[in-house]
Amino acid sequence: DIVELAMKEMEELELQTAHTVWLGVLSGPEVVVLKTSRGSQPIQFTVERGHRLPAHAAAMGKALLALKPDGEVRETLDNCLDARTTETLGSIDGLLSELAITRLRGYAVSNQELFEGVKSVSVAFKDPHKHMAVAISVSYPLFVVQNTSDQPIIDALLMFASSFGSRVGDLRWMR
Repeated sequence: DIVELAMKEMEELELQTAHTVWLGVLSGPEVVVLKTSRGSQPIQFTVERGHRLPAHAAAMGKALLALKPDGEVRETLDNCLDARTTETLGSIDGLLSELAITRLRGYAVSNQELFEGVKSVSVAFKDPHKHMAVAISVSYPLFVVQNTSDQPIIDALLMFASSFGSRVGDLRWMR
């Protein structure tokens, strides 16, 4: 089961990044958080299990939406793009443009779109046998990377994605 396997392995990503790692699935226009693994940083950002987040504002949601064709994204999010912060994408065309970038680079970003002062990066995985998708996200307060780069976090996420995606048979990650 891709969800159970991801739950077991996401803690390794939390250890590598020292930041909070989430696991979620898409449910209509929202992402449902299935598990949170809290990082070791003194200030932690977390959302509890079962919490629902707007898919268009959460990195996990964007990663999962990027797996879908644009027409299906339009249909799913029609009239659902409520602003959570001043940075939240408010138009479906803006979201679709960002999803195109997400597909190209392999990961999604939410930069203060869900919570002010918090950035998240996320990757999604498809189980080729059960047609289910999950996303894993790393979230961190922006002040942590204020004088440096968050590239090491993104690199750790992409290394995790390549390894995990290959093991679960997601062709996008098998290179």
